[in-house]
Amino acid sequence: MGVDREEADYLRIVEEAAAWFAKLNDGKPSSRYRQAFSEWLNSDPRHADAYADIQRLWDSAGEIPVLKEHDKALKTKKVTRRQLGVAAMLLASGALLWRLAPSGPHPDFQTATGQRKTVTLADGTRVELAAQTQIALGFTPETRRVVLLAGEAFFEVAPAPERPFVVDAGSASVRALGTAFAVSREAQDVRVLVTEHAVRLSSGTRNVEITSGHSAAYDGYQISAPEAADMRSDLAWREGRLVFTHAPFGQVAATINRWRTGRLIVVGEELVRQPVTVIAEIDQLDAVIARLGEILPTRIVEVGPWLTLAFPR
Repeated sequence: MGVDREEADYLRIVEEAAAWFAKLNDGKPSSRYRQAFSEWLNSDPRHADAYADIQRLWDSAGEIPVLKEHDKALKTKKVTRRQLGVAAMLLASGALLWRLAPSGPHPDFQTATGQRKTVTLADGTRVELAAQTQIALGFTPETRRVVLLAGEAFFEVAPAPERPFVVDAGSASVRALGTAFAVSREAQDVRVLVTEHAVRLSSGTRNVEITSGHSAAYDGYQISAPEAADMRSDLAWREGRLVFTHAPFGQVAATINRWRTGRLIVVGEELVRQPVTVIAEIDQLDAVIARLGEILPTRIVEVGPWLTLAFPR
């Protein structure tokens, strides 16, 4: 199960609308800012719809259970109703997109948030599944085929030259050339990293061979040239760690959300782009988030067990 480009684009618009709403309701925005907002609003009919959705959510924010339950604690931390309305909207939009995601093959193996799993397929191939990963099998006497529906998996392929081993991820496919490799997929974006031997990454008539120690990506349109990969960092999840080197805070939050119950939302475009370098133990992510509040220009606020907000400080 993945989120297609149209739905991902909708989520981007909703997040932009949330940023405009927050600014326009925070003090007295300048006339230049209001003009920029007007231009954004009129540039796409979907912008007005998304902004109206946020306004409706704001009007009913007092009825959101999580706000009622934690009202006293939130007041102590001086979190405004506006900020929580925006954050709750983002949380709701993410859940909505998950429900609307197109259906596909039923997964034969899958993992939940924060879960890792290792499975051995009928041919002896070993597969390690990262958190929030789904795969479906399509083995025939002629071909061993695995569909990566979502997430990331590491494959150690059992030798069987007469039966090619292929991983399909969206409109891309990865053919093993007697190898060990990882494939990750988010919507149509696919990344392949090879630790042993080589694979062939293909889409339509385009293809590229990726050798050990290298990675390549496919964005739904084109395949990138292979480049050297940092194996220990990129595959640290196999050893229970997440490694980030100058990664945008928004990307760090998205990864953490796959490995931790609840959702971390970064508020503000500048903070989303803030570079982060940290090594995180997967079983200690709450402590890591608290640490980020100390080393980054951000204020971390916990809204119960399911929602954590990172505001600019």
